[in-house]
Amino acid sequence: MFGGGQIFRRIARYGPDILCGVREIWHVSRRGEEDVARCTVERLMPVPGIQGAVRGKKFITTHPDTSQPCPDDRVNRLFMADRPDKLRVSDFTCVPTWSGTVCAAFVIVVHARRIAGWRASTWMKTQRVPDAPDQAIRQGKTPDNQSLVHHTDCGSQSLLMKCTKRPAQAGIGLSVGTLGDADDNARASQRIPARLGRDQRSALKRVGCRPSVRREEGGPMAGRRNIFEEVGTGGPAPLPQGGGIDRRGAGGARGAIRIWLMILFALVALMIAVGGATRLTDSGLSITEWRPVTGALPPLDAASWQAEFDRYRAIPEYQLQNSGMTMEAFKTIYWWEWGHRQLGRVIGLVWALGFLGFLTARRIPAGWTPRLLLLGALGGAQGAIGWWMVSSGLTGDRVDVASYRLATHLGLAFVILGLLAWNVMLLGRSEAGLIKARRGREARLFGLSTGLMHFSFLQMLLGALVAGIDAGRAFPTWPDMNGQFFPADAFYVPGRPAWAAFFENPGLVQFIHRMSGYLLLAFGVVVWLRGRRSAHRSTRLAFTVMMAMLWVQVLIGIATVLSAATLPVALTHQVGAVVLWVLILRARYLSQYPLAGSIRKGTA
Repeated sequence: MFGGGQIFRRIARYGPDILCGVREIWHVSRRGEEDVARCTVERLMPVPGIQGAVRGKKFITTHPDTSQPCPDDRVNRLFMADRPDKLRVSDFTCVPTWSGTVCAAFVIVVHARRIAGWRASTWMKTQRVPDAPDQAIRQGKTPDNQSLVHHTDCGSQSLLMKCTKRPAQAGIGLSVGTLGDADDNARASQRIPARLGRDQRSALKRVGCRPSVRREEGGPMAGRRNIFEEVGTGGPAPLPQGGGIDRRGAGGARGAIRIWLMILFALVALMIAVGGATRLTDSGLSITEWRPVTGALPPLDAASWQAEFDRYRAIPEYQLQNSGMTMEAFKTIYWWEWGHRQLGRVIGLVWALGFLGFLTARRIPAGWTPRLLLLGALGGAQGAIGWWMVSSGLTGDRVDVASYRLATHLGLAFVILGLLAWNVMLLGRSEAGLIKARRGREARLFGLSTGLMHFSFLQMLLGALVAGIDAGRAFPTWPDMNGQFFPADAFYVPGRPAWAAFFENPGLVQFIHRMSGYLLLAFGVVVWLRGRRSAHRSTRLAFTVMMAMLWVQVLIGIATVLSAATLPVALTHQVGAVVLWVLILRARYLSQYPLAGSIRKGTA
């Protein structure tokens, strides 16, 4: 093994201002004929003042109380014992696996070279540190604890009262060394995985990880062992079979769930288009009752049709706007609204069958059950909000639904569509691939794309307010509004306060929608210019496609105004909003989880 002077003589020429971290210096130190433990490098680096580059704020979870007495170092780095009841050493480390990292606290019997107590979890938990010595004490068979020494380093977690109280109660002597001074780390790093490969394999399965297989050759100990090789036997243990989250998630479950969500995505997108057509044809109030189950069957005979028509003739829309409507005209608007509601029932049925099927088969990846359940809950809430919207136009003197309720209904539809799209994109790669891709995330670009997402969502809500009061048909000119930049009587609503004009005055609502569209376009250009500087070709392409669709949507919006919001043009504008929404989410996703390109293949 190298000593401190031997290690740092190789890098002393760089001085204390070197920006290399522990990993770089460790690799430099291992280029010789002998090996050195990483923890040894980390322990000795502060001696010449080498710290390395520090990114972000350092979080300290445990603050030691220096006023309290600390046990003396009774080992002095002489980790040797001639009997089992002489020395035990505890430490905390992280074991790499295929599914991530397992944080393990352990106690080693130095003489027997085995682990006497251990605890493992997928993330660092303070409780795991005192649990390992407690297990070693309960399972130990030492007749005389007075001769036994329990040694730890001086890390804050190791000096917790919970860690020192239990050995003291058992009559075991305590010893505290320096930071990172729990044991010969080169030997411990071999011994811990070996033990985990035999006894703790079930523990790794419980925390959802599958141990990886690594072989290292050379080093200070001749013949380094495989991590599944029992100490002293010389033979490898069999590789554990089965599972873990990553293996299960990367198989059929993730792919099947992704296809299921894509079907739901297509149905919701179709639902938004049909809902837009229902609003533009004034069909939303043709069904005056909310029957989630029995309403699935349309009228099947003349008497049933007449009963539905009589209910419609009792509401203000017929009396004030559609007086004299024929049965054939009523059937046209009725089928639009019935189809819209029936599509909602189909979406609910597809979600319920898929979710219950995957849940019963236990094929949902870990952590995804709440996400999928949230989609169903939002879908149920959307049905209730839909009736809340329709009920606003059945009484009083209203001939349409309330515009703010329409905006709530459409806004929730876009939220559901966005969640479906985001989950589909996440399921397109394995959990390990997402974690690896996240390391290259572009934080600033992700923040800008998130702002663009929120801005575009606000613009969609404003568009719903425009559609709710037919404001798109009130000023069919561009770039002015009937010859004026700002519409006349913008804050006037008969019998209503001035603030109601922001929701009910056609001129003011359309003016706000236009100005918001211009600002959204300008902000989109800023985000696109930043996205062009991305280091990843797929991210640059995603922002370029998004920007192109934003320009198309602006042009379609202008055409919608000039055509006085005719059905084909206005419906195209609403479908364009869906496409733009998904493209913004796609660009945002790639800024958070970029796709690594290849210079050789021309994808960088």
